[in-house]
Amino acid sequence: MNVTNNETKVTDVPKDQFAQEVEAWPKPVDASCIDDAAAQLMRNFHIDEDWAYVGVLWDTHTYCYSEFEYSPRLIVTAPGPGHGKTRFLEALSYMAERPYGPLIATEAAYVRLASRNPRPTLFFDEGDKLFGKHGDGNMTQALNEAFQECGMFLRCGESNFDDLVPKRVFGPDAMCGIDLHLNMMGSTLERSLTIPMVKAKYGQIQEKFRRRQHRDLYRKHGQKVKRLVLDNLEDIRSREPAFPELPDERFEDKWWPILAIAESVSDTLAQRVRRIIQREADTPTKEDWKLKLIIDLCRIYDEQSSQWSGLKGDNVNLHGIGCTPASQLLVRLGEAERGGDRVWETFNQSSKFRKSDALSPDQVTKALEGYGVKRRTLRCDDAPMMGFPWEEILEVRRQYSNTEYVPGEDELSEPLCNQVIDYNRKVAEVPF
Repeated sequence: MNVTNNETKVTDVPKDQFAQEVEAWPKPVDASCIDDAAAQLMRNFHIDEDWAYVGVLWDTHTYCYSEFEYSPRLIVTAPGPGHGKTRFLEALSYMAERPYGPLIATEAAYVRLASRNPRPTLFFDEGDKLFGKHGDGNMTQALNEAFQECGMFLRCGESNFDDLVPKRVFGPDAMCGIDLHLNMMGSTLERSLTIPMVKAKYGQIQEKFRRRQHRDLYRKHGQKVKRLVLDNLEDIRSREPAFPELPDERFEDKWWPILAIAESVSDTLAQRVRRIIQREADTPTKEDWKLKLIIDLCRIYDEQSSQWSGLKGDNVNLHGIGCTPASQLLVRLGEAERGGDRVWETFNQSSKFRKSDALSPDQVTKALEGYGVKRRTLRCDDAPMMGFPWEEILEVRRQYSNTEYVPGEDELSEPLCNQVIDYNRKVAEVPF
């Protein structure tokens, strides 16, 4: 199989106007060009200063993405319409290398555009419909493959369907949409930088974004940014960014180009990026709900196990817990314990496919089985029951949570572990 980069014809767009290469600013520039571009975004949009810098630095990486192993996806999202998502994405497109969009495309169109040489920077509107959980699975796969340098997407040959042709799709992509941080696949979110937009009140925007008025201004910012990259390309290429201590190397992969550029530009900008990375790493995402559920179950065990016995009861005892009582106990977690946020009571509030807003038993099963805790028959003092053994649930917390434990208080004792695992052994009373 030969790797190809087919020159795809794009109709209705003049050849000299399709994804044009940006002409670098004729004079040397300094780090202030990044500050100026971010300040311009904050004048035209109601956006946090940190996220304005993230947008500019992502645009900056489009001029040198081929120097890195990864190219992060960019997600611009908001809870509803009228937040300026599409216009913000459009403003970013004027500062990027070879921009094309915002557009809405099919999977075949995306792969052909992404495999062009030179590759355009693609900007997509309504990203939830294209790449979301209920969108095109092939497009999501192609988008995820474009994150890494070795990423390829297989297609059948046009003349011979038995001939598989791998398409190189590596390169920068950006998209906007409503609740993308909730509607995108976890595999895509792990590869993405997410910029949340806030709906502006009257007077919070200094100057509204107007395409005809600001297009050339943003293009000039893009020219200066490109000159900055070209003048510092060797330094950017050789950088080994100094990351803060992170719980997962996935953060390093997607932030590597951004931090490398920031470090080559200025120490102040690098410190800002590290602070943003640390804040993201410390913020639990929607995809972390399974681990949060297990940690909350362990909290219930810590607080209530002293009141339980070895009897089957209502399928919750010292041996284990069933999925239905688990969901009920999680929903009843006190407001004080959740900081006023009844997360499990309203867990399905945004779902159109659930009859109840509350966490369901099948979701408890999904969370526990996702971490290898299987529902099984547990031998209680009086009768068997179907449930999840506490020993395995607590082991997940020990392995995945940063919580410090006090031996004998927050974990099962060895005798009780034996009770759960060895069903033929006579159950002994264990003090808690």
